[in-house]
Amino acid sequence: MKSHGLLLCAMLFAETGCFHRAQPIIAVTEDQFRFEIKPKSPPPDAYSPVPLPLSKADSDNLEKFLVAGGNTANASGSTTGDPAAARDYRELLESLRDKTWTYEQLLDQRVFRKWFPKMQVGGVVDARRDSPPRMPPLAARSGHYWWIFYIRGHDLTGLMVFKEAVPPPQPRSKH
Repeated sequence: MKSHGLLLCAMLFAETGCFHRAQPIIAVTEDQFRFEIKPKSPPPDAYSPVPLPLSKADSDNLEKFLVAGGNTANASGSTTGDPAAARDYRELLESLRDKTWTYEQLLDQRVFRKWFPKMQVGGVVDARRDSPPRMPPLAARSGHYWWIFYIRGHDLTGLMVFKEAVPPPQPRSKH
């Protein structure tokens, strides 16, 4: 009987949400799998997010990046990794180009829930930086891509998109 009481207490404790669920750690991937501003001769901290709202040129380049499967080596147009991306993200790219957004609109009003069912604050690990940004960015995953929105005050001021890091395949055991 005592074990049933402990089990019931544990179940009630779990139902009330008292267990901590850690947010995912998002590792920024290598250069060819990121959409951001890349200088001609990059020192480590010279990369920066693309300014928001997006310009027409940045919007077009982001669309090419997504159609290329998130690989800048394919962005020349000779290889398409995801031809449906242009259609899937067109409305989002137009929204990011036509308007200035605030973090309250993304977190509280969930204006982009069509593409991002969940959004988190922080958790982005960018090993190129000496320290994390002053304001933790908003991070959201859509398909195989992480969209990182940088904030200044209440406004979204920058964007970096990258293909999610995939762990290397593990060798099969010989059993």
